[in-house]
Amino acid sequence: MRSQSYSSLLTSSSQGRRGPESGARDPVLATSPLDQPQCRHGGSCSTSASMTSRTSNHSPTTLERIRHRRKMNKRRLRAERAARTERLSDEVAALQTDVIHLERQLLSVAQHVHSSAVRTASTGKPPGARIERTHTTTSVDTQPRTMSVESAADDKEAAEAQLRRFVACLQARSFSNGADDLCPYLHDNVELVHSEYIGTSAPTGVTSTQRETGLRRLLSRWNCFRDTVRDFQLALKHLVSLGSPCEWLASIEVTVQLTDKALVVRFPHVIEMAAVHSSFADARASAIAAKLVASPLHLDIQCHMWLDGHFKIVKLDVAVGWTTALLRCLDDADDVVWVLQPPRPCGPSFRECEHLG
Repeated sequence: MRSQSYSSLLTSSSQGRRGPESGARDPVLATSPLDQPQCRHGGSCSTSASMTSRTSNHSPTTLERIRHRRKMNKRRLRAERAARTERLSDEVAALQTDVIHLERQLLSVAQHVHSSAVRTASTGKPPGARIERTHTTTSVDTQPRTMSVESAADDKEAAEAQLRRFVACLQARSFSNGADDLCPYLHDNVELVHSEYIGTSAPTGVTSTQRETGLRRLLSRWNCFRDTVRDFQLALKHLVSLGSPCEWLASIEVTVQLTDKALVVRFPHVIEMAAVHSSFADARASAIAAKLVASPLHLDIQCHMWLDGHFKIVKLDVAVGWTTALLRCLDDADDVVWVLQPPRPCGPSFRECEHLG
């Protein structure tokens, strides 16, 4: 009896060791990761399954809200696309209107040039010439030239080349031969409508050079400006013809480093008050003067030029952007207004500035 129970115990233990061979599965092996489905990247799909389960766990209200939000986003994108298309269509229409307007202007210029050519053929004088009405009147242009559409285009190219050579001459900054260096570009009696760019607005300078010709006056002012600044740089930004070959507009950027001598010439009240140091205003003037000579000024200059038949400048109208340049330098509108006040009458003249030490 005892031997039979012992043999049955051995048999049951051996069957337990042969569990996989006898068809029985271990509960632990049944849940092994090897028995789980594999993803195509070799990992388990439990993550994707959990995400799917989370999506499927949304309530119908939440799903409806998500669909509504997607629908509104698509509607908003369609509205933005339609608004952008409409705006671009309006811009195209405006550009077409501008093109039509410019074509009409071009046609009127061509008609004007044609009528000028007819008048030149009948009078023997070019359109830019001054007609002699009395024996005391002198003509600016002494060599008549016939004008047509083709010759006007050629004249425009020649005038542009002449003006670019004039700007290159200014970039050289100095004129070793004096007025002779400017004679190919400027008329002897050139009219200076505005001359702020030379660095002073004192009326004494104009009075002291009344007997000089326009070319000599321009040269003296240029020399005064040249001698009172440092690190001079000049760049031509734009050169545009205003319809005819005899009228041009140039946009020039000048970068200069002001000196104490330049402040004495251009803004004498700043130097005078900075030298006192007796009040708060004088301390402010001293700080402004230090800023003006510490950093370079970038001056935007607009030059409106009229040429004669030989493409020499007979009239020069210059506007200098002092306000913008000073505002960039001082960063205070009140200081700019104070600096741009007219210089006191005791300021030096153009000729005196050459002797400032």
